[in-house]
Amino acid sequence: MFAFALLFGYGLTLIVRSYMKRNKNLKDAKSSLFRRAWYLILFSFILSVLIGGKDILAIYGTALLLSCWLLFKNDKTVLKSIIILSLSYIVILPLA
Repeated sequence: MFAFALLFGYGLTLIVRSYMKRNKNLKDAKSSLFRRAWYLILFSFILSVLIGGKDILAIYGTALLLSCWLLFKNDKTVLKSIIILSLSYIVILPLA
């Protein structure tokens, strides 16, 4: 599971870097990532309706929606978010 998370984050940075290499602004990169996330969720919904099974694309789309905004924040904001998420997992996981 760690490898999938690592590849997911690496893929996001590659997408943003490719936008920066082509001299496009961050707004275009953000809109592309959000559009990609919604397409993943939509395609997963269509697959689950047609095939009737569970699909991982919705999870990737939701993760992209939730983590996309962190790509464009400064390091202090990212560190605060990581600390808050880690503490919430420490509290929630034993209860679950």
